[in-house]
Amino acid sequence: MFRKEKLPYFIGAAVLIVILIVVYQKQETPRQDILNAPEPVVKTNEKGDQENKDNKSNESQKQNTQKQPVQLVIDVKGAVKKPGVYKMMGGERVVDAIRKAGGFNSQADEKQINLAQKLNDEMVVYVPAKGEEKPAVPGQTANSNENGIAGEQKINLNTATKEDLEKLPGVGPAKAEAILSYREEHGTFRSVQDLLNVTGIGDKSLEKIKEKAVVN
Repeated sequence: MFRKEKLPYFIGAAVLIVILIVVYQKQETPRQDILNAPEPVVKTNEKGDQENKDNKSNESQKQNTQKQPVQLVIDVKGAVKKPGVYKMMGGERVVDAIRKAGGFNSQADEKQINLAQKLNDEMVVYVPAKGEEKPAVPGQTANSNENGIAGEQKINLNTATKEDLEKLPGVGPAKAEAILSYREEHGTFRSVQDLLNVTGIGDKSLEKIKEKAVVN
């Protein structure tokens, strides 16, 4: 049997053990809460992501449109080896059209041709023969310049200023601004027909404009 004088020591030891157990449990509980806590959910801005994708897509389309070369249709006549209608690309010059037509023939008067002139859509390149005073191009207006290019000087929709555009039939300041805004937003015009996409220009306006406008 235990002596009575040792009883308080046992009671004190028991109390100390209980206290240690309680303290240990309190320390473990927060750890378990941290381990069991759900992972934070990261919310994505789906609308913003979609808008960014759309903007990138529009920018890409715009860049592709600007990079696409403009196709021209040119009628080469006169003293060349293979007269005919040829498809050329925007930025090419008279010398390129003549090369495509086989070059000058033996009768060509090369001095009357400005080989460096840029081509325009629906343009006629006429190479006069030696001794020929003026280019004779059936179906063309009497207006022809001295370098063998028949037809009036037309306004290039892709390079024209506001003042240039206002020279087109039926185009005032408002329509000229609309054309410039469209060109800035969508890139170069691929054909005169694209003017129908410009605000304020319909079929009737296009009929007046197309005889005086070109793209290249």
